Parts: sequence; C-alpha cells; structure tokens
Amino acid sequence: MIEYRSKTGSIKFGGGLDAVGNILLISGFEFPPRAFETVNFAGENGSTVIGKSDSARTMTITGTLRGSQYDLERACKVLYEDGALYCIFDKVRRSIKCRCNNMDDFKRLGRSGNNKFTVQFIADYPYFNDFYDTELPLYRQRNLVTETFTLPCVFTERISEGDINNTGDKLIYPTIYITDNSEVSAASGGVLIENETTGAQIELPFYTMAYGETITIDLGRRKITSSVNGNITNELGDSTPDLSKFYLDVGINHLSFTNSTGQVLSAVIKYNPEYYAAVR
Repeated sequence: MIEYRSKTGSIKFGGGLDAVGNILLISGFEFPPRAFETVNFAGENGSTVIGKSDSARTMTITGTLRGSQYDLERACKVLYEDGALYCIFDKVRRSIKCRCNNMDDFKRLGRSGNNKFTVQFIADYPYFNDFYDTELPLYRQRNLVTETFTLPCVFTERISEGDINNTGDKLIYPTIYITDNSEVSAASGGVLIENETTGAQIELPFYTMAYGETITIDLGRRKITSSVNGNITNELGDSTPDLSKFYLDVGINHLSFTNSTGQVLSAVIKYNPEYYAAVR
C-alpha cells in the first residue's frame, strides 16, 4: 500500500476498500540515481572517480482507478499540492517528502469501467525515513523523596547516558532539546554532550539557563537557539569547533550528558533514520 498525503487530504493506492486504485507497477523505490564525477589521465585506461552524489529520485506508480468521478477529482486536488508518500511493503514502512510532477490522462479499459493511470513523483532529497521521529530521553532527574521515607533510600533517579540506535543506512544529524526545570539559576558550570562512539562533543560551558527555558540544538542546521535569548550558537566551548562533527553514525551510538550547572535539567534527542530504499 502506498499513500500520498498533502495539505488537502490523502489518497491510497492498493490495499483496502478506501484505496483510489489498484497498483500494477511501481518504480523508483530502490536505490536513488547516482552521479559520478570522473577524470581521464593520459596514458591510463579507463576513468578515475573523484566525486559521487545521489540525485533527486523519480518514483512512478501505474495502476487502475477503482473509484468514482468524485474520487478522481479529489485525487487531483490532493496530488496538486506538495506532500509525502507513505509506503507499506510487508513489514517495511517508509516515508519520503515529494511532489507529484506528472499525472497522465486516464484511459478507459474496455467495458470494465476501470481507468488506467500513471502518476509520477519527484523527491529532491532522495532518502526515505520512518513514518515518525524517534524521541528518547538523554538526561533526566526525578525527585523520589516523598513525605515519609525510610533510610537507606534513593533520593533521586537520573538518566545521564544511553545507547541510540541509528537503524538507517546513512549517518544523520539529530535535534537535542534541553529544558531547565529548576527555579534557581546556577552561578557557574555548563553542560557537555558527548557521542562516545564517534568522539564528538557539544559543550556549553558558561551559558546559564532561566527557569522554563528550552535550548534547541539543531545539528542538521548547525544552529543552537534559546526560547529566551534566540541564537546562542556563539556560546559553544572550545571543544566544539564544528557542529557538523556531531552526528549519529549507522548502528549503536553511546551518548552521555554531563550537567555541571547545579540546575535541574532534562534533555531529549529526536531523530529519524534515513534509508536508501523503501523496498527490501
């Protein structure tokens, strides 16, 4: 089943009674097209690849319409707007942002009343994602003290490290959110986030957060913003010369969070793996 969603609604191809049509053929859901830059050296056979990149992806769906004229009109409105394809192939679920750039005229097939159609989609960024972002706690403190307790006991519960599994095919840049949950500002100290798998660090050594403030570390855009003070990327410490070095490698990444502020902080990491193909 393949579903296209845009701001005007959604339509399904294949699978279920609510699908606008059956699928006869699909293409473009495997590896993206690749471009290679090569040079030829005098006196040598063949070429030498000096650069390569993945190009925009073209995806085509061919099938037969099984809906009414109303369904066809609604499909045209949905397909006209930019959106995303959501693909379910057995146990594999993938999504990709795209736009419909071509829809052939519908053709009547004999007396069956079915209309044959072909729709084509373009994805400028050619990689597939999971349906939804993954969000996991990176740092959390919770007070366990109640009105009555018996010693010995644990007063606080803390999460300060964990394994993040990038199940995709490419390294990805996550987004990290840090929130101050304390009512007292710290006089000194900062936070340090480290990917112990790659050795990369993010350090904010001197920045003091206000109560309720949230810091957003958007590694994809190489930018750190505060809900109070705006862009604070310049608050990075010397151990973080380049935010592009902090990414989630393919597989398990062990991340740790060090809080030296004395404040009650919480941090979550949000990411979405990227895949070369939707069909496996």
